Amino acid sequence: YEQFGDAATAEYEYVTQGAPRAWNGAISHRVDYVELWADFIYMAPPFLAYYAVDTANFTLLREAVYQCQAYRQILHYNATSSDVGNFAGLWEHILGPVNNDPGLWSTGNSWAAAGMTRVLATVIKAPSFKTDDATQAQEILTWRNQAI
Repeated sequence: YEQFGDAATAEYEYVTQGAPRAWNGAISHRVDYVELWADFIYMAPPFLAYYAVDTANFTLLREAVYQCQAYRQILHYNATSSDVGNFAGLWEHILGPVNNDPGLWSTGNSWAAAGMTRVLATVIKAPSFKTDDATQAQEILTWRNQAI
């Protein structure tokens, strides 16, 4: 158990303190440059949420929610009035300098929705769930539903 705890702590420290970030604080999916991938939301925010609950770090739990918001802010497809009905709420696949792929990848939206669902469940089940966390839970639910 100690070995896994040490690995989780090292991952937490890198993700929150060492990883590159976008202009709005979104943690980069890539190590060497800032690049945001929709499927990142399935990986890092749930880990941050789980680690937050395990270590009773509820500021970190809010950071997990914020990462969903920050990624949505950047990857959310900017629908025009003519295509808003078809694409509203969807996310672009990858935005960044190397692997840029602004296409609407349904699997990426599914990864993002699944990740937000994992964060949502953790927020709701967290021992310190309060009224202000209920607002965050509702926001995650809205973002998730828009992505699917």
